[in-house]
Amino acid sequence: MSSRQDTLFRHQALLQLIPRAPHYRATTTLHALLEERGFNVELRTMQRDLEKLSAHFPLLRDGTYRPFHWSFDASFKSNLPALDTATALTLVLTEEYLRSLLPQIAIDQLTGQFENARQVSGWTQRQPAGALERVRQSHSQRQGIDPGPDRTRCLATCD
Repeated sequence: MSSRQDTLFRHQALLQLIPRAPHYRATTTLHALLEERGFNVELRTMQRDLEKLSAHFPLLRDGTYRPFHWSFDASFKSNLPALDTATALTLVLTEEYLRSLLPQIAIDQLTGQFENARQVSGWTQRQPAGALERVRQSHSQRQGIDPGPDRTRCLATCD
């Protein structure tokens, strides 16, 4: 792989490791996590990467701590990678089922992903689209008969 591709993949991995505010990660923690993913670069190289990336992404650097703490702006919305229909459907059903079971802090942390899933799929919380209803009906009909997922039926429902 060329050096340019290595840098691109390292930047992508680094961005995936940075949490959304109010959560944060220290530069040294990000460096260790990058190394776990096979990117062996000097700490200073990664620090320069963060500075470069902050010019293009809404990254927040908290300089009151040493090492610096990094996070994405709380309002940052990202669609990378884009959700496919099956993933969006899974997230919508998950939200519907778990909303009353999870603590509010967990719901708050997942809100962005749930909103993105509804947007990608065109569903609203109060008015599930026909596909969502078909999945519910399909599950009701299969309950107790087929314990495993039916990939063909799922893909047909999602398309």
